[in-house]
Amino acid sequence: MRSTFMLAVLFSGIALLYAIGVSSRSIWFDEAITLQSLAGAAFRGLEPGAVQIAELRPYVEGTTTVSGLLRHYIETDIHPPFYFLLAHAATLVFGNDLMVVRGVSLVLVLVSAGLYMNMLRRTGSPAPLLMMLVYGLSFTAISTAQDARGYALLLPLAIGAWHLLAVMPDLSGRRRLGGEALLGGLCAGLMLTHYFAVLLVLALFGWHLLDGLRRRRAIALIAPLACTLFFLPWLPVLFDHLGARPGQMQGFAGLVEWLRRVAHLMAGQVFSASHFAVSSQVQTIGRIAVLGLAALGALAALRRPSMGAGRDRLALIAVVVPALGLAGFLAMSVLLDRWFDALRYFVMFAPFMAYLAGRGALELGRALFADRAWRLAPALLLVAAEAAMANYGWEANRNRGGSYLNSIAAQVAARPAGETLVLIDMGSGRGTPLEAAYALPPDTGAYLLDSDPKGWGAAAADIAPRLDGVSQVLLLYTIERGSMESDKAQLYKEIVEMLEADGFDRTAAAPADQGRRYYARWSRGG
Repeated sequence: MRSTFMLAVLFSGIALLYAIGVSSRSIWFDEAITLQSLAGAAFRGLEPGAVQIAELRPYVEGTTTVSGLLRHYIETDIHPPFYFLLAHAATLVFGNDLMVVRGVSLVLVLVSAGLYMNMLRRTGSPAPLLMMLVYGLSFTAISTAQDARGYALLLPLAIGAWHLLAVMPDLSGRRRLGGEALLGGLCAGLMLTHYFAVLLVLALFGWHLLDGLRRRRAIALIAPLACTLFFLPWLPVLFDHLGARPGQMQGFAGLVEWLRRVAHLMAGQVFSASHFAVSSQVQTIGRIAVLGLAALGALAALRRPSMGAGRDRLALIAVVVPALGLAGFLAMSVLLDRWFDALRYFVMFAPFMAYLAGRGALELGRALFADRAWRLAPALLLVAAEAAMANYGWEANRNRGGSYLNSIAAQVAARPAGETLVLIDMGSGRGTPLEAAYALPPDTGAYLLDSDPKGWGAAAADIAPRLDGVSQVLLLYTIERGSMESDKAQLYKEIVEMLEADGFDRTAAAPADQGRRYYARWSRGG
């Protein structure tokens, strides 16, 4: 009874940590697109020119239908729809709101932590509670739980498949048949959540089929066949989506650079700084430490490999499956001459990486300390380091924009009505105007800039006579223009010159410095 109470308290604390970011961070580009896909009004191309934010609100409000949602993800979006169907179900009950959709992610990640704990206990893994904390407080778990995107669904599906692989040889009869069907369903769910999950699925099935061949059990073929049947209706859409987003992919820079980046991204799943005040050196040292612990955990799993106990299989799978999945990423990078340089593309490997790092920390404790009470010290230090890097609602942070749109909304509200004009660069997508549509007061005046910079000279001339009575101008950048670490205002020369000629002065982006990455602010008259 006491352990159940303590576990409930611990999970409540983790949920509270997740909720801090859910309730405090600004909406960001992709989250706005999530809301739009769930909204009642289908998105149409926006014409440049003057608008009221209220005119954009229908694109992020209201609830669509299931058929409308599926049509959207078949015709206009390159993501599979599984997560969005779950989010849609939540909007039917609670309404289409950012907090609702982020809440779906929070619940999914909490479920994944519960599944993780259950998996560790059932397989007899050492220090299951501490190992769960390594996962539950990892950067991936915290940041994904705060994010209205589909990556949160990858985590419980991956953990469920991992657990099944570890216990499958111990099942027989109907339980084995049901386990095979469930494994196929979980893997199909992974592929219907994100296309890159196919690399994890192939690795899972690679292990499963080799194990079945070794044991001479043809029943291991059922899971891949079930997965294929579950995913088959979406297969034509997958082929239609192949080759999308080439502009977001970098060319393959060679094996050495690939290995360096993959080590950085895999360690980053466990340890990443969310605040710009944390130096890059701290992040580098933290990730090197995580890599070292994961290597130690992998060596421990491989030292005396045994397929007899579920605990041993769990550890071996944690080594082999990510290795196979990364080999798939390498093959895809070489064949397509692209490199997928983003933390979120490797989210599905986070549970395995957290397990190896936690296992390595336990092994290090055993090697360093004779006293059993001190053997947990390295793992506890790892958990504390993860918690210290977490997002606690800071204004400026590394986690997709911090609170900059909340800051903009506060600045709009601090001025009398009609005294703020928001200039919005639409870029090549729809995220920036949709962010503003959700975050800013509906009576805010706005001007949508042409996607082509060649039209900004004409826009400056059109904006100038609209500045009568305006005391504050805010320029919202789009993510695809210029370096995210640069002062993007330099790209808008004609508009900046027009504002300066009209008596506007560039000011700091109160209430906190955003590194001048996301927006710029001009004011006049105090």
